[in-house]
Amino acid sequence: MSAEEFSKLWESCNSEVRIEHSLNENEEQFVVRRRKTVQQSLQKLGIHCSLDQVPNIALLGSGGGERAMVGLLGSLVQLEKAGFLDLILYLSGVSGSTWCMASLYRKPDWSTKLEAVKDEIIQRLSGPAVSWTDTFAKLKKYYYEKDNFSLTEFWAAMVVTTYVKEIDEQTLTEQWNQQSQDPFPIYTVIDKKCKQEDEEDPWFEFTTQEAGYSLIGAFVRASSFGSQIEKGSMTKQQPEIDMLYLQVEFMGTPAGNRDIAPSLRSGFQMLLNRSRPDSRREVEWRQNRGRDGGPGP
Repeated sequence: MSAEEFSKLWESCNSEVRIEHSLNENEEQFVVRRRKTVQQSLQKLGIHCSLDQVPNIALLGSGGGERAMVGLLGSLVQLEKAGFLDLILYLSGVSGSTWCMASLYRKPDWSTKLEAVKDEIIQRLSGPAVSWTDTFAKLKKYYYEKDNFSLTEFWAAMVVTTYVKEIDEQTLTEQWNQQSQDPFPIYTVIDKKCKQEDEEDPWFEFTTQEAGYSLIGAFVRASSFGSQIEKGSMTKQQPEIDMLYLQVEFMGTPAGNRDIAPSLRSGFQMLLNRSRPDSRREVEWRQNRGRDGGPGP
């Protein structure tokens, strides 16, 4: 289905989906503000231009796990020392470099205190791993909060935490609420099927405003990603996905295999039953919640 056909489909709906090859309003307003910062930085370097001539400069981080995470951090530090950091309008990454971005954007206005933020990140990466107690608690929280409990949750809690040494429960919306003086972040994922078929734009992107498929220009609010949407209308709202889970998505890891989800859920139920004498009651509550939609304890 073409983008034009999509647009006609959503026009008649109370749409949760934005079908446009353009920026949303909040991002447009941010770009206007950020351009002024870029213009001032250019002037400090002896480059004078009007506001409408300010170039759109983006820094793109590569994939590569922990190496990419540390590499992007080091590059940003050197750009700051050279006086180039405030020239950046957009900061984007994929896979490992998004781990660095997630750590940075946890801190309000990180670009104004990058040296201190860098030291804090390095200290964390050099420190102890996330404890098994905290890992299991996070898995349990995912289990009770999410309707679709899959390998992605396991990968987030068991694998990503071994690299980033933290459980990041911040959301994209929370990043936006504290963002003012930093470049606009774009977290990206490669659509492997689209890439294999040589489509012109195989990227799916997440920002602090939206999650969207740039090939057809379809976007939903960041807070709605992961919820159930049918024909443009919300059918079931889910809690906003946190950054720990999203860091698995940014890796493009095929961890969400629906075929094994029932077995995975059954296995985790057994683990819960063995972990605490009263956990059977919690499992039964989880099963009943799916039938009657009632509130939890």
